[in-house]
Amino acid sequence: MDLAQHARDHMAAHGLSMRQLADMVDIDKSTLSRSLEAGAFSQAVLRRLKDILDPAAPGSTVTELVRKALRLREASDRLRERADRLLIEALDQSSATN
Repeated sequence: MDLAQHARDHMAAHGLSMRQLADMVDIDKSTLSRSLEAGAFSQAVLRRLKDILDPAAPGSTVTELVRKALRLREASDRLRERADRLLIEALDQSSATN
């Protein structure tokens, strides 16, 4: 299966939007959309997308697994920071309207 289709299947299976997957890969939604349409990805995006779609591919070495785990933690940290900012914004808006 090609990577673009695998990404689409992953989004469908996990209820992810294009925006959510783009955030996980740390690229703009439009960039992800174009890449999926073309079936072509930069090397950096390709690696990050593969890490998300297949974090523990069969036959991976310990070094590969550790590298993938660290990249996934980095992505998780970015998403957590964005979530924190959104929560703060929501609380600020809530306080302003009350």
